[in-house]
Amino acid sequence: MMTELFLYSIKSAFVLVLLYAPYALLLHHEKCLRRNRLTLLSILGLSLLLPLCNISSWSMDDQPLVHQAQMQMIEAGIPIHTAQAESEDIEPQAEPTLDTSVLSATSNTDTTVETPGASVTDPTEEPASHDWFQIVSILFAIGMILVLGVRLAQFCRMGVVIRRGSLWQEKVDGINIFCHSEQVAPFSWLNNIVIGDKDYDLNGREIILHEEGHIRHCHSLDMILLTLVQMLQWWNPFVFLLARHLRDVHEYEADDYVLRHDIDPQTYQMLLLRSVAHETTFPLANNFNHSLIKNRIKMMSLPQPKAWMRSKMLYVIPLSMFALSVFATPSIIEPIEKTVATLEQASAPEESNPVPKEFGPEEEMFFNTTDTIKGRIVKYYAIRIPKGTWIVTPKGRSYIEELGVPLPSEFKKPYFLKTYPDTAIIKIDGVVYDKNNLPKRHFSEIKKVEFYKNPQAVNILTKNVIVPDTVKDNVPRVQTVILPGKNHVIVVDSLWIAGDWSYNMFNISWEDKKEEDFSFRKCFFFTKRKPDLKVYIQASTEATQAEIDRAVGILNELGIKNYEITKDIPIYHWTDDQYRAWAEKQKALGVKYSVSALKAKLKKEYVDITDMEDMRRWNKVIRPVFKP
Repeated sequence: MMTELFLYSIKSAFVLVLLYAPYALLLHHEKCLRRNRLTLLSILGLSLLLPLCNISSWSMDDQPLVHQAQMQMIEAGIPIHTAQAESEDIEPQAEPTLDTSVLSATSNTDTTVETPGASVTDPTEEPASHDWFQIVSILFAIGMILVLGVRLAQFCRMGVVIRRGSLWQEKVDGINIFCHSEQVAPFSWLNNIVIGDKDYDLNGREIILHEEGHIRHCHSLDMILLTLVQMLQWWNPFVFLLARHLRDVHEYEADDYVLRHDIDPQTYQMLLLRSVAHETTFPLANNFNHSLIKNRIKMMSLPQPKAWMRSKMLYVIPLSMFALSVFATPSIIEPIEKTVATLEQASAPEESNPVPKEFGPEEEMFFNTTDTIKGRIVKYYAIRIPKGTWIVTPKGRSYIEELGVPLPSEFKKPYFLKTYPDTAIIKIDGVVYDKNNLPKRHFSEIKKVEFYKNPQAVNILTKNVIVPDTVKDNVPRVQTVILPGKNHVIVVDSLWIAGDWSYNMFNISWEDKKEEDFSFRKCFFFTKRKPDLKVYIQASTEATQAEIDRAVGILNELGIKNYEITKDIPIYHWTDDQYRAWAEKQKALGVKYSVSALKAKLKKEYVDITDMEDMRRWNKVIRPVFKP
């Protein structure tokens, strides 16, 4: 969590400096008050929003100038990271070959894989100590807490002082005015104005108009937004420079509000000069005696700007697009993210990520197993996948392995084991290894597994990775048990539409006859451990009570209590004559025979589609009707 927040703080500061610099150099001295305030607020808002955006099509990695700069960096001996460099050896394809968390290959292979004599880096080498990064992380967290604490204390103190010691209070046009007996610097916060009794008697109208200007322009909300950015970027000096300019704009707008109410400018300017002697009460509040009186008086005397000057703030748009392109460019952003993640991992306490130096065969990353395919025994190299591993398949499916599948498990040979051809390439952190000489690594080191096709390969990442929020766990929270009758049972990992008998799964067995069978009980192997699991049991009119009791009994044995039963859902069976009549009608309409069209019709009429999927009926009853 702290890593993501620290990275977000860096990106946010980059946006703020990029957008604020032109304003500080060119615009802050002009009398475009509304434009200047809108520009500063846009900078604050964009500094919070843009780091959350990543439009990949705006990446600069494909631009010639970037390639040229990268080549110059390489010639100078500066290492760079690009997404293209990572995919030169392994290129993901759109076509999937399998969706699995286990890699295997036959041991008697003739394929030669180019491997280094030794890996580029010693896999067992421990990372260098980065205690300084841990100190920086602690300081960053302490700074945020201190800024937040100070601001909250100021908010609370203002709330107390506004009402404590007031002689009288009055509400005018939705604004609360508090008059204090003691000498207090006039200020406003939200819809409250505080003024001393002496100031009220001498220049009450001008001071209240000034503070009313702050309230009408909602300057307090600006300060709340500024506080959020200051808390995130407390280490960035530019955010405090921006705060000074924002306060100045607030005072300019409040002064302009006073002059628009028929107050003599010279009288008001003399009042400002006399107010310098007051001390500021609250840094967050809008104080009447704000400093830089000279600039305020100068701003009053400036003429109104021309309309075209307001368009200068549009510079924010191209710079914002540039910032988005930076965030979408892996060669710029990914090195920072990976470096921070690596440093955090290295600086973490050893017990937070334990990887024993010596471990048994049951804890190794790679293990040997065998399977029988068409009577032939085949040996495989497989990978143990720990809980929390980020999996990316050739199809592009991305998920978090929620429960983990390291062996030994509840099955001696789990049903989820699938194979990779013996030509598959094995990589660990991008380094190719010989399948016959794989390193001895602990399976808990795995953080991410990437599968590829053409060439078929797997890349195992053992360093910390930053998982996007869009990547979810792979264990379903909802399952549907379908009981069509005839002692058949089907389980789907979603909420199925009651009465939709066009299921695309085969009937499964209630219990295992062989160890590798996929049974009703195994369908809940993972999901039974989730406390929020909900199971829906949908029984047709042909399902017996014994079948329902059998399903409920197995669920109870597995500890699954949250289930809902729906009985007597209609189910019908067409005869051969009904199938033939449908086919003749379709032919008369000029429609060619279509499996999908028939499935759609049967689905609406509660017909069991497995009857139609009997090839005997399809070939001997339906297909002949369509033949010329």
